[in-house]
Amino acid sequence: MANNYSTQKSTQSTAQNLAKNQTKNQTKNSPRLLSRSQQQLKRQREWVYLTHFLATLQLLPQKTISGSDDGKEADFTCIFATNVDGKQGSYVVGIELTTLPRLRDRLGNDHLMLKRWYWQTQLQMVSGFTPTQLHLKNGNYLSEQKINQHIAVLPEPSKLSNWLRAGQDIGLALGKKWLPSAYVSDMTMAENLPVDSVIDQQDIDAVMIKKASKADNYRQRRKLDELWLLIHTNEQQENGILALESEKSLYYDSNFDRVFLTRYPNQQLMQANRTVKPIIKR
Repeated sequence: MANNYSTQKSTQSTAQNLAKNQTKNQTKNSPRLLSRSQQQLKRQREWVYLTHFLATLQLLPQKTISGSDDGKEADFTCIFATNVDGKQGSYVVGIELTTLPRLRDRLGNDHLMLKRWYWQTQLQMVSGFTPTQLHLKNGNYLSEQKINQHIAVLPEPSKLSNWLRAGQDIGLALGKKWLPSAYVSDMTMAENLPVDSVIDQQDIDAVMIKKASKADNYRQRRKLDELWLLIHTNEQQENGILALESEKSLYYDSNFDRVFLTRYPNQQLMQANRTVKPIIKR
């Protein structure tokens, strides 16, 4: 009788454990949790693209705020220090990230924090660990960085930019020696690869069809001095590299103040020109 009771109790305990494990697995694999996990990975990839972009511009914000993905604010808000006639202030820039519709994100999910750390460290070193101070003039800002040919002043290539390249080469060498191979697999130079495709005006138009109508919405939550759109791509594609059409200017018409395009990890930056003349029908 005791043996039957013990066997029955053991069976019940086993059944309860199986039920708990099944419930736990169902919870773990629930669509809601999977969706949240994918959103978190997406934001981590966006952090990598953002820090790469800021390192390319050599712009170090005082503070960077990660936005909520509800369409009422940009993906990131960067707050820069300003100096207007000797008075200290702040300049708030919203940065919305997107991709070219015809391409997929090739960054992957491996070592995202290390990649973000790499670009953040490079930016910190180039900036001397001091946030960039923007000098405002007539409502626009001038800095040592080339933000816009018609607004910002850029000195000729200096030792600083050469040091930036040297720092990247040193970082790659150290990464190859000490860090996992997947960390540097997308950081290698692609100069000798064939051209896979070229970014042209149709690519910018395709982005604007998706993003232009949303520009005003990104200003709802915070008051912005400027709203930028960063089109991030990957230089290395399946059959070669993604190239820029160097001899032609690209244009956009929307309420984004500036539109940039990067090809990670290349540190060559392209800025599209804003025009008031409609380019595409939406």
